[in-house]
Amino acid sequence: MISLMSLLVAATLVSLQHSFTNAQIDNSKMDIDNSLQANVLTPPTRRSRFHKFLSISEPPPATATWSPDTPVELSCGFMGKPAPSVSWLKNGEPITEYEEETNDLIAEEPSSIASGTSTLIISSSTGHAEDVYTCVVTSGTTQKTASTTVYSTPANEADELLSLQKLFNVPTRPRIVMSYVDMFQVLGSNVVLPCQVYTFEKSQIYWQDNQEHLVYGNSRVRVLPSGSLLINNLRWSDMGMYTCTVKNMLGKDSASTFVYPMKTKAH
Repeated sequence: MISLMSLLVAATLVSLQHSFTNAQIDNSKMDIDNSLQANVLTPPTRRSRFHKFLSISEPPPATATWSPDTPVELSCGFMGKPAPSVSWLKNGEPITEYEEETNDLIAEEPSSIASGTSTLIISSSTGHAEDVYTCVVTSGTTQKTASTTVYSTPANEADELLSLQKLFNVPTRPRIVMSYVDMFQVLGSNVVLPCQVYTFEKSQIYWQDNQEHLVYGNSRVRVLPSGSLLINNLRWSDMGMYTCTVKNMLGKDSASTFVYPMKTKAH
């Protein structure tokens, strides 16, 4: 995935180059017209560095083939402002396993910028010859989608038994299927870093902060019931990498997010 940090740095450099060029032009005009139009120049209007945007930077493949011994994983890379959320549809209907089961109500920060990845794991077949799975990325009032048609291979009796076992949720190691890679947020605002997990077994979720300390017993930085991390009243000292880890008796998985506080709002 193209790094969001790289894109923002590039945008800043282009903006600075543009400002420098304009300054050179304005200075040449002042040299020519100084005797005729003294004190009539007005300071340029400051432009916003970052406008609202939304992109599916790495869409899932157009087609995929499912078989009992080869589960399908569809990844959907995204970036946007405000920080996007992701849901998945199967033949136009929401996939309930991938909906957050939580009462967390955190106001969206309109100036937030984030990039990340959501992964859909298809471990069992519905018996249809083909199904259409859609990644839905939402940022504010804007949505973008990308779809994959998944074809199922004909199954013999052994394959059908294996598929049936998976329907009964055979224990597997947990997987983190949705998290941010980068998060830019305004100082003083509240930050929510998602850590969405795919697991059939009871699993433990914990976070490490930017000092690699376990997040525990801190009212300002705490883990929500959904597994997401909440940082209240973002400070400069909060800058750095935060890591979510999920584990059970069969294994573990981790994902990290870099948090970058912004000094002013990017309207």
